[in-house]
Amino acid sequence: MSFDNRDAYSEIEMLVEYPVEGFDFVIASEPQQEEVIAHYSDSKDIAIYDYKKHHGSYYFSNLDKFINAHPHAKIYFLQNFHLSIRDGDDIQRLNFSRDMLARLGKAIIFLMTQRVDDFIAIHAIDFYSFVRPRIHFQEEATPPEALGDYGPIAIDPGLDADDVEQADFAQPRGLLHAEAVSLSNTALRLASEYRYRDALPMFVQASKISERLFGMGHPRTADVYNNIAKVFSATGNYSKSLEWHRKAFEIFEKALGEVHQATAESCNNIGEVYRLGEEFETALEWHNKAMAIREKALGREHPVTANSYNNTGIVCSQRGDFAMAQDLFAKAMAIREKTLGMKHPDTAGVYKNIANVYYFQGDYSKSLEWRRKALEILEKVLGGGRPETAEAYIGFGRVYNRQGDYANALVWFLKGYRAFRELGESLARTIEARTLLEEAYSSAAERAEQLEEWYEPYEGWHEPYVEFLDPFEEWLRKNL
Repeated sequence: MSFDNRDAYSEIEMLVEYPVEGFDFVIASEPQQEEVIAHYSDSKDIAIYDYKKHHGSYYFSNLDKFINAHPHAKIYFLQNFHLSIRDGDDIQRLNFSRDMLARLGKAIIFLMTQRVDDFIAIHAIDFYSFVRPRIHFQEEATPPEALGDYGPIAIDPGLDADDVEQADFAQPRGLLHAEAVSLSNTALRLASEYRYRDALPMFVQASKISERLFGMGHPRTADVYNNIAKVFSATGNYSKSLEWHRKAFEIFEKALGEVHQATAESCNNIGEVYRLGEEFETALEWHNKAMAIREKALGREHPVTANSYNNTGIVCSQRGDFAMAQDLFAKAMAIREKTLGMKHPDTAGVYKNIANVYYFQGDYSKSLEWRRKALEILEKVLGGGRPETAEAYIGFGRVYNRQGDYANALVWFLKGYRAFRELGESLARTIEARTLLEEAYSSAAERAEQLEEWYEPYEGWHEPYVEFLDPFEEWLRKNL
């Protein structure tokens, strides 16, 4: 091992010999990380999760599965952790899962570069405060070209709900009310176009007017609070989203009562934020609460009650309770097919969720069957340029990719990337779709080289994949 970093190696040796539950950071270049991992790779007491082998953004659920799959390990190395932190969404998930990681009660060592350590220190202070003193290797300069196409990490500085111009409260009440309605309508349109930074100040100003006209405890004010919360949720700021959703929930429960549709919707909204933050147990509590209210207020055959069955089923699916998820999806499907029809996007939505359950269980033929049913509806009713349809394309790509059919995975990931790119280049889902496409391209190129032959990815494709040996960007340029 490098003589220049003997102190750093000594510190790691102490951690390994006397593991204590909690988080430790090792700040090292990728070659230095390889050197450390090579030294400990044969140890039965150490489990290694390498983000170069497990591509993608940071998700607590992935680490939870990995740790549960290696229960006898005394210490867990997360190699190349810097590759999992690409943008603000990853930072929000890291902050939000801090307590969940701590509850695992494991000794976890995060290996990352200096650049990402600095990034986390500035933007993920909630998580960073949990980490013990860092172990620093002698820093190696990183040439700009080594950063890849993404360049330096840039985080959205965040949305500030307090930095908003005050409305002119001297206006007559009627004009103030009209202004609030106009602001909310415009903000809803902007949010639907993913222009959250433009939408937020309008929602906040509308809330200030509503507070003045109706009071801070009025359901109309709570409605605007919900819209503010949804903007924060859409941008990955789940703590802020929960703050505003809870304000709305307290108003609805007090003003309208516990058994009211608005109260149930508020419970559902809170459950969704916890689900996005992978707090599945808490999410289930809120969704069950919403479901109970809707069953009592609307009955078990109402389309809105079906929404609760569907949303609760998603949580059950993500936490691995597939039998319960299928039961809830079956209820939602029966209601939606009866009340909305067989060609409604909401009906397609539950088909997609059933497909996901089969996917998680490894039944890929069944998953594809249900995805085809959903896609037929979405393309016919919504067209190819909607997020729902783009997500459906990505779903097909994931199934083929899991099966090792990288050529077909490429076809579907490319369709999804094209659709998301039309919605916005900087959209988090566009970036994620591009990452999936790049990974499938790399796998397909490797497969083609192994076979030493070209092949066509699916029937009807007219050009052989000679581009496999070209750089990804050149291939992407040709196909777009």
